[in-house]
Amino acid sequence: MQILELERQTGLERSTIRFYEREGFLKPKRKENGYREYSDEDCENLLKIKLLRQLGMELNTIRALQAGQQDFSAAMDAQIQSLQTQILTAQQSRNLCIAIRNEVTDYRKLDARHYLKLLGNMQMQGSTDVYPRKVPEF
Repeated sequence: MQILELERQTGLERSTIRFYEREGFLKPKRKENGYREYSDEDCENLLKIKLLRQLGMELNTIRALQAGQQDFSAAMDAQIQSLQTQILTAQQSRNLCIAIRNEVTDYRKLDARHYLKLLGNMQMQGSTDVYPRKVPEF
């Protein structure tokens, strides 16, 4: 198939397909007229790459998977862990933004040191709580 058909089947733009080709993910055959001829396997590889990239997987990991140099389950476990870390980081940032919005009325009044310290504490504790919970005294 030619690149127009490959674009249609994968939903990827021509420039993206060419990028993956330059990166060695595809090796289309050349016709006598110099046009590239993509195979069904090229199409399937592109769809796999598209899916894994949309899940946030790095190209080096995909390359290693494609070459059989990395265990698929291990790569998926690593991606799950990476996404969990990103979720925690996003929750921490969101909660701190809410606290800042509720406590600070003007950019000039923003005490960056205070909030950076809070963010650092949240990250060290793996918590999404902006302010540590007080332990009741008995």
